[in-house]
Amino acid sequence: NHHIPVNDVTRLQALVDKKKVVVTEATIRDILHLDDAEAQEVGEGVAYEMHDEGVPTAGIVAEGDVSAVEDVVPTTDEEPSIPS
Repeated sequence: NHHIPVNDVTRLQALVDKKKVVVTEATIRDILHLDDAEAQEVGEGVAYEMHDEGVPTAGIVAEGDVSAVEDVVPTTDEEPSIPS
């Protein structure tokens, strides 16, 4: 996983079920409803707290515009093996 700044927006690129997904802060805020009045009082770090409470990462990840990301994410089949 790594983040890529694109047009002053940080995007998190991840491999989920062998599919490349891109997550932005706006996507997380939308899914977790962080733009409503109640969420404004919660403060930053709520995504980490929710993850710690057992919300699977895939539960807060939405498929993004993968074409905007030019990096290649290897699948498990493409990863080099370490000789023993």
